[in-house]
Amino acid sequence: AFVPDADHEQLLSTVRELGVRVYVDPDRCQTFPMAGYFNGQTMGLCTRYNRDQADYHDTIRHEAIHIAQRCHAIKLGITDRLTPISQTAVAYGYLNHNDQISRYPVASQDIEAEAWYAAGAFTAYQVDAIVRSHCSFAF
Repeated sequence: AFVPDADHEQLLSTVRELGVRVYVDPDRCQTFPMAGYFNGQTMGLCTRYNRDQADYHDTIRHEAIHIAQRCHAIKLGITDRLTPISQTAVAYGYLNHNDQISRYPVASQDIEAEAWYAAGAFTAYQVDAIVRSHCSFAF
């Protein structure tokens, strides 16, 4: 099993402080082949589909970006979906990760493009700062 390093553990601590429940290998991981998910109140980390420690850390950062997107949406008065924070990050995501993004439903592709880009471009410390800057409230 993978264990988060100190910076990723801090990021997960920030996520938990917001009221998001974090589960490692919940039942949903056995049903769907995915590295992780965020469903609005729960972050699931599926170690089975992470290739190595670095991939696991990418998944933590990716799902944490979705939490920041949720907070951003709520601040805009949007309660039924996530919204991208940066159109520049979305564009870079499509540029660098189009193969992965094209597997998602069209309605989810912008938020996934941003999360794929951010997970690769930012450290856990930077993602923690992004989450904190957009999430000034608990779920």
